[in-house]
Amino acid sequence: MNWYKESEEVISEELKMGIKIEKEHLDIYKELKGIMGSDIPWTENEFAEKIARAHLKELKDYYSRLKNMEDG
Repeated sequence: MNWYKESEEVISEELKMGIKIEKEHLDIYKELKGIMGSDIPWTENEFAEKIARAHLKELKDYYSRLKNMEDG
């Protein structure tokens, strides 16, 4: 079962990186909040997490790859 724990740790680290990076899109969140007001169903953090999870669904190491590309 060690492989499972390792995999969860990697996913968790990728998600943490992703949330931090995706907070760059909070201008979109604020625009949505301006339209929806208090009806917006997410906090800023949840919004960033949704974007990060969408990327990680496609590539499990999306943010590591992005970092490597940017550090290039």
